[in-house]
Amino acid sequence: MLAEIAGIKDEILKRRKHGFTSVFFNFKNMNEDFWKILKNYVDMVKFCACISFFIDDDTFNSRISFLKSLGISLNFDVSYATGKISVIKLARYLKSIGFDFIEFNVIPGKESYIEEFSLIDSLKSLDLKVIVKITKPYKERKIRNKEIVEVACMFLEKNIEFVSLEGGILGRDTLIYDSNGNIIWDRVIDLVNAIPLEKILFEAPLWKQQAELIAEFGPNIGISNVNPEDVLYLEALRYGLSTGHFPETTKIELTPSAKFVYYVLKKLGPMDAPQIAYTTGLPGRTVREAIKILNEKGLILEVKKVGKRRVWKAV
Repeated sequence: MLAEIAGIKDEILKRRKHGFTSVFFNFKNMNEDFWKILKNYVDMVKFCACISFFIDDDTFNSRISFLKSLGISLNFDVSYATGKISVIKLARYLKSIGFDFIEFNVIPGKESYIEEFSLIDSLKSLDLKVIVKITKPYKERKIRNKEIVEVACMFLEKNIEFVSLEGGILGRDTLIYDSNGNIIWDRVIDLVNAIPLEKILFEAPLWKQQAELIAEFGPNIGISNVNPEDVLYLEALRYGLSTGHFPETTKIELTPSAKFVYYVLKKLGPMDAPQIAYTTGLPGRTVREAIKILNEKGLILEVKKVGKRRVWKAV
């Protein structure tokens, strides 16, 4: 009744055909009426080994049975299981009780990923779908964007379901977020330019991160590690019912790099091309092409010249 009065189309109240929402299951809210509402908007529920191992079998299995009855896919993050043999043994059991996906961590910079490739083959032989999560190295080692892109492409060649980009549960100091929870945009843009967007799961536990990613890449992206209580807010963002976070660029077809440059100019103010390149970490050629596109679309204006350099401002 409320949606009808508000003039909202009925399709919004049904399961989406595009986009992907994965919820992090924390065993806190198991109100059945609550989950019956969420079932149309949650594509997958992720269980983390570090929590699930502390839950008794009866409670764990009853949660699984209930979620499966709602038609929701189930994912188990085995990153804290030790050794391939124990992972396969665990995966075999998880498959038997209804799990559809297995997720594990990969750290960029390793000399070889033979063990991980072998694990993928073994999981597929059990008819399980595989998600590879790329994580930040534990040690204070600087990681180059190129390394991350290479690892993502390498594992996608193994026909896995998704590459997940680590955001953690707190959304801070991870692969794609800094210590304040801000998106590391140059890294995200490099990944989006290199691999299909539909194969990426952005771990985005914070509302701000979800809003900015949707504003940048559109409503049909894959978002993971969502708190169950935030699912309906996220869905409102996807359908444009909450519009405060969306820049005007979402209404215009732009390349990811052009969107990124526009976002930087909008947030930080006028810059010339070298300043944009330095701020974003994008190659000069990419910046110049982005400026050309934005200028042609009327999204930026030349405000002054400094010598031979043009200074651009977002409109």
